Amino acid sequence: MASERKTSKAWQVALQLCAAEVCHENHVEEDEKSAVLCNKIPVPSLFGGAGRTTVFGRMLWCAAMLGTGPVIDLYSGIGDSTALLVDGLAHRSSKDRRLVSFERSFERLSFVAARLQGQDAAIHTVDAQTIQQGYWLSFLHKQMDSSQASALLVAGSTAEYLDVVSKGLGEPGLLLLDPDVELPREEFARDWRKLEALKPRAVAIYNTNLPGGAGWVLNRLLALGTYVEAAAGSNDGGQGELDELFQVRAWSFLIRVDSEGPQWPLHNPPSLLVDLQSPGDLPEAQRDESGTVRMVGSEAKEWIQENLKQGWQWQNTTFRAVRGGEVLRIHRTVGEIVPVEVQRPTEDLLTPPTTETNPHRCLAEADPLIEARALRIPCFLNCEGPDFDHRWGEFRRKVLQNAMEGHPAVEELTVEATLMNKGIVESDEILIHGRSRFISRLRHEYTHDGHLEGFCLFGITAAAFLKGRYMLGMEPKELESHGRRFFPHQLGLAEMETAYTMVTDSDSKGGIEFSFLENSGWGVALEDIVSNLERQKSQLGAPFQLYQPKWASLQMRATGLSTRQAGKFHPSWEQLRICGLGDHLTATFDAVLMAENSLRLGLGSLGGEQTLKIHLEFLGRYCPKHAGQGHQCRQRCELLGSCHEDEDTDPVARFLDGVIHPQTLEELPFDLDERRERLREIILGDTRLRSADLLVCSHPTLLCMVLAEASEKPLFVHASSTLLYGLQCLRCAAVSSNLRYFDHSQGSAHSYLQRIRSLLVTKPQMSFLAEGRFLAEQIQYQVGVQVSWVPPLAMYINEGSWYGQGQQGVTQVVVLRSRFFVSLMGELLRSLLREIVALNYQKYPLEVVFLGKDKQFEEQWLSLQQLAGFDAAILWPNDLHQRTFHEVYRMGMPLLMPDADGLYRAQKMSNWGYSSYGARLVTLEEDRKHPFPPWWNSFNATPEIVSYWERFADWQQMPHVQRFSSLPGLVVQTLQLDLRKTSFDMLTFHRQLCKDALDLVSHEILSVMRPTN
Repeated sequence: MASERKTSKAWQVALQLCAAEVCHENHVEEDEKSAVLCNKIPVPSLFGGAGRTTVFGRMLWCAAMLGTGPVIDLYSGIGDSTALLVDGLAHRSSKDRRLVSFERSFERLSFVAARLQGQDAAIHTVDAQTIQQGYWLSFLHKQMDSSQASALLVAGSTAEYLDVVSKGLGEPGLLLLDPDVELPREEFARDWRKLEALKPRAVAIYNTNLPGGAGWVLNRLLALGTYVEAAAGSNDGGQGELDELFQVRAWSFLIRVDSEGPQWPLHNPPSLLVDLQSPGDLPEAQRDESGTVRMVGSEAKEWIQENLKQGWQWQNTTFRAVRGGEVLRIHRTVGEIVPVEVQRPTEDLLTPPTTETNPHRCLAEADPLIEARALRIPCFLNCEGPDFDHRWGEFRRKVLQNAMEGHPAVEELTVEATLMNKGIVESDEILIHGRSRFISRLRHEYTHDGHLEGFCLFGITAAAFLKGRYMLGMEPKELESHGRRFFPHQLGLAEMETAYTMVTDSDSKGGIEFSFLENSGWGVALEDIVSNLERQKSQLGAPFQLYQPKWASLQMRATGLSTRQAGKFHPSWEQLRICGLGDHLTATFDAVLMAENSLRLGLGSLGGEQTLKIHLEFLGRYCPKHAGQGHQCRQRCELLGSCHEDEDTDPVARFLDGVIHPQTLEELPFDLDERRERLREIILGDTRLRSADLLVCSHPTLLCMVLAEASEKPLFVHASSTLLYGLQCLRCAAVSSNLRYFDHSQGSAHSYLQRIRSLLVTKPQMSFLAEGRFLAEQIQYQVGVQVSWVPPLAMYINEGSWYGQGQQGVTQVVVLRSRFFVSLMGELLRSLLREIVALNYQKYPLEVVFLGKDKQFEEQWLSLQQLAGFDAAILWPNDLHQRTFHEVYRMGMPLLMPDADGLYRAQKMSNWGYSSYGARLVTLEEDRKHPFPPWWNSFNATPEIVSYWERFADWQQMPHVQRFSSLPGLVVQTLQLDLRKTSFDMLTFHRQLCKDALDLVSHEILSVMRPTN
């Protein structure tokens, strides 16, 4: 399984890198600009096929070049794809460079043959008469070991001739499926039966979304589990395509699970500095599982220069992974090694510019908070000051005025936008060089704006947005200009795509995200770009619309009320033993404390003895070996007094090691029935579990549900993870998605959900509560059962323990630990916040402390008592339910968080865990309660989806949380906040919340408890 994942990953990376090295275009129609940009592939698309100017065409060329074995093309058509494949084969390292292409029309095939003769390829054409003569067979055998690309062109039906041809062909390396949509379904199905039996190593499918196409083959192969998807995407249908159903063409690349990896030509190695197929001479310790080099600073720079001397080439694209300080790629057309490739570690970054080192004044004039508009921001965001062309400043003020008026379509401003971007967006060299320097300036690798050489990233973005807005405001019909016909919304879509890609490439796991427009003075919002971009992709011709959240605020509900009645008091309850199980310390500890306190509350109200003794035990894995979870070990020591690693060797910890890997936290393959029986054996064999009167479980929920099946003991579940966390998801490794979706072909996952449904409905010994409103809604959507919910109460923290009062003239705030700051976007935002604070410190004395110096989880640790000494806290959450939020709330520490739009931007590169797992029982009726499923791929989810479900998050159910829309707004709001009153209001609410929650938990637990004999 590990080797299969490695091969799949190798193909994912190879196709992405190889295609990106050619160019970044993604449209069917070639023009002079795109022909020049993509000329590394010398074969143009002559008849509107998916050629070199589309991502699919380039990946097709790359798959032919990097693969082994013959290629089958169904069908040739006019020859665009056939010509592309033959050229790819000509660049292949292995000698088998044969292609077989079928086409029903002999006239078309004759045209294809004439076209291929210009590519120095060996051509042999056969039809119904000549195929019986057998000359084609000797041709195939001869070409097997030839260094020349060859093509056998067969005129006729695949079903008629494939059996004959395949005998001389062997196992196909690549199969291209692009059947005519008018081809009868039965005929293509017949063809496919023959093709599937050949077991091609790779299958490329074009037009998967069109009626009558081959999309069903994609679903079939994924359902069978014999192939994994290495790449997927879409492009337009060409400017001449007026049928709405055909204006977007989707595609997919599938790799057979037991296939070999890509074979890079020796004379043309990949731009990735480490060839995935060749370990090289670098020490293994400096590589990760994918073979990527991890090095920073001067070491990285010296290594790059040494590789350049040895023949490595610059490349014409930027590939940037999510973590800082990585070297993944170097450029061909840029004249020096730019800082995005050789980054300094965070501790080596320069001090942010202050008013003394940056005397030019640039303001946050577009901020929605009026008071924040007086704050200074870095001038390179506004493109003003002596290091920028004065025209950018004049243009920005016009754009801002246009934004204040609601972005009306203004022809004069659109013309100016076109002139501002002329010669820039057409040049990969300028964009690569400029964006790299923008990142290095943002990170404080350099602190002088002159380092950008006048490159105005946000201005280019704003200009493209205005051009797109103008085109989308036109009537949706074909127009003519200078003798050329065009569809304005197609051009508008392209401009919105340009605006989007200027500030974010976050459509894959290796993307870049620095969309901090809200902190500038341009007045252009990422949400307006994304919403119009996605609207045109789904409905080309739709009018331009400013993004407006259309979801009304939900009524705050801190708990979901239970309908259970409490059980009766039993005189035999003089002593109770509670045993908590799990792999998350604070989740389990909090659930145990909730159970203990609710039992005392419930028994007291029922006349129970006040001298009831409750003994607490904990089993599980609370000090995982994962590098990012060291804080759990420290918390275990602080809260439980357990400070030795060997204490995590109990049988429940070992059980969890067989479900979730202790070092990588990856889900492992396992059999649910076997795990249930193993847990049953553990319960019978461990005295702590045998003697427990109540079992308590919280995280992962999968452990809790297996426990419910394995034990008849009373069980209190405070579910603190999605139902699916812990299950291995097959075919979930796509580079373009972070959603782990368990489709109906993954029978074990759906069997597990059915078992959960049965337990929730019929298990009388189990009390099940979700830890939040979102999870409760998600569970109901998944299994059709409504569950009660209460939030974490963080009862291991002294309520009201906050003691920061802002009395020293400087307000000191702490930015709480979050996975968001491990991402590149989080790292860049941290630098930007540091600079904005430094620029405004004289008038706005604010000190910001980040928990975690570099990788967030690995460096800095503060005890809960130390944390309570800050004046306020700032949280960029990494999930919809997060314990950090509840810990700070219980302290009574004033808390600030981004607004819904800010959280939408943050989750694009740091996806929320709860929303990243999806599956629903097929037997359930259609859900009419919600417009979207409660899960999504954060790379491409629209603001509408994220903002809808964000309303169910923890921070939306509890009042007095301060929300900010920008970093300048954050500074102002923090210093204007009445800290003591805010703390008082938070604690008043939390005390009532605890009372209501414990009442609910008491009813739940007493309803399942019974005395032991």
